[in-house]
Amino acid sequence: MKDTQKLIPNRRFREFMDDGAWEKRKLLERVEKVIDFRGRTPKKLGMDWSDTGYLALSALNVKNGFIDPSVDAHYGDQVLYETWMAGNELHKGQVLFTTEAPMGNVAQVPDDNRYILSQRTIAFEVKKELITENYLAVVLGSPNSFADLTALCSGGTAKGVSQKSLSGFHISVPRELEEQEKIATLFQSLDNLITHHQRKLEKIKNFKSAYLSKMFPKEGEKYPELRFAGFTDAWEQRQLGELYDSVESGNRLPKNMLNEGTIPYVIAKTTDNGILMRIDEGTSDYHGNKMKMFCGGSITFSIDNPEAIFLQNEPFYTSNIMRVLYKKEYNSNHSTFILESLKKLTNNYNWSLKFSGPVVMNSSILLPLNGGGKVNWIEVEAIGQVIKSLDNLITLHQRKLAKLKSIKQAYLNEMFV
Repeated sequence: MKDTQKLIPNRRFREFMDDGAWEKRKLLERVEKVIDFRGRTPKKLGMDWSDTGYLALSALNVKNGFIDPSVDAHYGDQVLYETWMAGNELHKGQVLFTTEAPMGNVAQVPDDNRYILSQRTIAFEVKKELITENYLAVVLGSPNSFADLTALCSGGTAKGVSQKSLSGFHISVPRELEEQEKIATLFQSLDNLITHHQRKLEKIKNFKSAYLSKMFPKEGEKYPELRFAGFTDAWEQRQLGELYDSVESGNRLPKNMLNEGTIPYVIAKTTDNGILMRIDEGTSDYHGNKMKMFCGGSITFSIDNPEAIFLQNEPFYTSNIMRVLYKKEYNSNHSTFILESLKKLTNNYNWSLKFSGPVVMNSSILLPLNGGGKVNWIEVEAIGQVIKSLDNLITLHQRKLAKLKSIKQAYLNEMFV
């Protein structure tokens, strides 16, 4: 009874609730043939790749859920294709699996075009009366399958799937093909939604990048290509030391002091604005009341991580490897503008050195001036508002994408046994 219960998923479509337990079977019992040309190269066939022709599918361009033809793009002509594939032609929907470097990427042949099965990638011909190709693609990509395969695989850091490990690999399968296909359809719908939002996110990011390239002067120039009406004066270099009162560092807290409080504690991460944990008021007394709370709207950066630079909008504490550009009266639009300028600065910085407070304060950024030669904070405000609006849009789509991925992960954990 216990074994049977294990083969019933926690989440199941209602119409299949009474269909009994799933089956745990060896993968190769559900597969007619494994097409595996590992080690085969054009040179071994007395030929060479071409500039055009049939795309070779490798462990580099077979991603999770899709083929990326821009990566490791090698092509074979008609003679190479026929010699290589030799009656093992792939078909639309056929499941592809990367065996190493990386191990475990799963995709399906996307169309009716012909492809060459190349390095470290195998394809399965399934027994269609026992398992559908769509379901096989989903179950191979589930966390349970990846963990089981990893345990069976050879190699140290770089794991690899061998024919021996495949022969000992089991998958859980619903008895009814209809249930298999319904599960696969659900995950295909989620993947399509995720892809849609990923594309929207990339489109907005590209739009922001293009917009900023026009709203800031190009290198060596003093006038931007795109400007709000009424602003005509040149931009000039200004040291950050002229704009900010100070650069201050935080205090390191041991991990056991981090808890579920209300005040953000910021470290050198780029996810979730670097917030590692929230601490309570009591924790903030750890250094004998010496822990400084920084105000919202402060720019925070790491001394040795070029990507860990962001605007922290709510009051916060931070670690000792972080530095905070501090000026109380700057509003968030001003800080947003300066943050983008600092990002440009860090892109050109030699990170074998430390991006310390003095280095930052002595660094210069381009700023719009008014007729009197002072910083035109009105123009800074307008540009900062545009950047903030685009950032808010990016954040919105990032959250939607994260939510969809979280939903997919929850279903993967609950719908397989």
